[in-house]
Amino acid sequence: LCAALRGAGAPPVEVLDISGSKLDAEQHEDVAKHVATMLGLNRTTLSLRSLRLADESAQFLADALRVNTALTSLDLGANRVRAAGAQALADVLADAADAARRSGTPHKPPLKTLELGHNALGDEGAAALATAVAADSSLAKLSVAHCGIRDAGLAALAKHALAN
Repeated sequence: LCAALRGAGAPPVEVLDISGSKLDAEQHEDVAKHVATMLGLNRTTLSLRSLRLADESAQFLADALRVNTALTSLDLGANRVRAAGAQALADVLADAADAARRSGTPHKPPLKTLELGHNALGDEGAAALATAVAADSSLAKLSVAHCGIRDAGLAALAKHALAN
């Protein structure tokens, strides 16, 4: 699937949803790497829900978002992303906003929607995402339901969301 979608003559698919696909454990990282290489191919929505992807996969995707110009919605819900994966994604959002401010060019946000619900982000992951929200107000939807976030993490998110 990944090879076909990134090869010459690939179909002009804007939305790619492979949520819940039955993968062997060793295929998870490979899927994240291959999907990350496809991001620049006019995909606007990518759903990788329920694939048992972990922080390493979130890092591959974050690295791809640094050069992506098309993707606006990423769904990593119901995976195994923890605070480190949330930090990698938050860094991309914050870095893009900082680069635009420094260069004086219009800001092209890496994402408008980020779905991370049903992952074990905890307060540490929430704090990382709160910092990104503070730096980049163009993120229109951030879902972190059922992520083990307690009062401190929720307070950080609320503070920065309300400031924007």
